[in-house]
Amino acid sequence: MPALLTENGFIDHASDAQKLRDPNWRQAVVQGHVNGLARAFNLKRKSTNLKSNMAIKRVIVDGVQVGAYAEEENVLRTVQRNLRTAQRIIIENV
Repeated sequence: MPALLTENGFIDHASDAQKLRDPNWRQAVVQGHVNGLARAFNLKRKSTNLKSNMAIKRVIVDGVQVGAYAEEENVLRTVQRNLRTAQRIIIENV
């Protein structure tokens, strides 16, 4: 399986530690990862035209997100799968 490892600075270097505290710098690093992964693995952006009006629903079971779905059947299936063991199930619109 293809994999990729990146290093984004070292917390024990003062200049790197300062950058790591900056949310704008972290966002730039994240965007760089997204761009690099897409290029390295030849990924293409999915068309959103068909589902652009569909709401995404997050399913959170006992404080942990277990899924995010555009289709209601998937939400219901996930809730049903966790219904017997969960203390709390939350469905949120994203």
